[in-house]
Amino acid sequence: MKHPLHGDIKIIFKHRGLTDKMLFRIMFNTAFIKSPDGFIQANKTELSPEDIRKDKDSILPKDFGITIFFDDFC
Repeated sequence: MKHPLHGDIKIIFKHRGLTDKMLFRIMFNTAFIKSPDGFIQANKTELSPEDIRKDKDSILPKDFGITIFFDDFC
């Protein structure tokens, strides 16, 4: 079954407040998702922009990570 979401994906995470400042973004291609119920994991060193990787734990802790789960619901 072909996923309706495919190709290059960019997800932007923002701080909701007065400025809606971007905290970080993650980019990936759906070809890296192994199954319909797959997932993608990234730690702080794999996020963009580079400023977030150089952050001295003032924005995100050094052990910060993100997991994005995909589910085939169609």
